[in-house]
Amino acid sequence: MHRRPSPALVVALLALFVALGGPAQAARLITAKDVKRNSLTGKQIKNGSLSVADLSKGGQTNLRRTPDRSITTAKLGLGAVTADRLAPNAVSGPQVADDSLGGADIAANAIGSDEIAPNAVGGADIASGAIDSGEIADGGLGARDIGRFTGMTGALPFGTINLGDCKSVATASLTPIVAGQSLLDDVVVVTPQASFPSAGLAVSAKPVSASQIEVTICNVDGPAILNLGDTPLRYVSFDVA
Repeated sequence: MHRRPSPALVVALLALFVALGGPAQAARLITAKDVKRNSLTGKQIKNGSLSVADLSKGGQTNLRRTPDRSITTAKLGLGAVTADRLAPNAVSGPQVADDSLGGADIAANAIGSDEIAPNAVGGADIASGAIDSGEIADGGLGARDIGRFTGMTGALPFGTINLGDCKSVATASLTPIVAGQSLLDDVVVVTPQASFPSAGLAVSAKPVSASQIEVTICNVDGPAILNLGDTPLRYVSFDVA
């Protein structure tokens, strides 16, 4: 009957083989097949002994992947992120801190009408004196952009005006462009429609209350009797205070 060698004898023989043949002999004696799956832990692996090539393809991919939110502003150098690195619409209002951008941060012609949402810029957003004629396209402003009151007077009952006479008629209450404004310190300009018989006539207007103007028409060198009937006129007022 053969007796099974004791564990102590096996260890002694293994030590003998290693001593006689060196590490190369041990490598031939112990292979990956002799190591039980999941039997090795971090404690059995020498620090710094593994390289990227020793990892699985999945492990290598995960090692090279940048975790979400792992890069903060402290890790970015000045000028490290340029416009070509940003996806379209990647930066919107919520990503820009209040007062974080100044004129020096915005390239010339970088912002056009397409970049500004409707009603996004109000009077409080524009510094005093920031806009001059160079920033306004020729013909880009209408009466509502420069006047405090503008519109049509409605039909004013002038009736007839004899040669050498003048007639004044007050309008009904007019609506300002912005609530709370007053006409009293404004210059008022009125102009008749194309059908108005302007030859030999003089037309002027002045404020008579916070929301009313008085229009005066004089028959300076027109017909002996000028029949205007009910006449509407366009008006616009300008603040001069």
